[in-house]
Amino acid sequence: MALRHARDAGLDLVEINSSVDPPICRLMDYDKWADDKRRKEKEEKDKLRRRPVEERRADVFKELKLTARIGTGDLEVKARTANSFMDKGYKVRRCSETPGSPRLVVARSS
Repeated sequence: MALRHARDAGLDLVEINSSVDPPICRLMDYDKWADDKRRKEKEEKDKLRRRPVEERRADVFKELKLTARIGTGDLEVKARTANSFMDKGYKVRRCSETPGSPRLVVARSS
């Protein structure tokens, strides 16, 4: 009966929920619905892409690895690099590795 109504109206019969008795169906133009869904997803993606660079960078982590045997000069370079990343709007993650122990991750953002 529902299928006949769908054919008469020129619509599709779409099953929404089959786990209940009777199953829940909807009469709709499925192609139009799918196109609208694709268009909305594309618009959302474009909206995220059009955000200012500073906002996009806030979602990205930069990782700096430090070991127990790092020299003072190398440590100063890593500190300058971390400050440079934070000035640009990135979040910085510091990974400390020591021999024989698991990796320790410390996150810091500006």
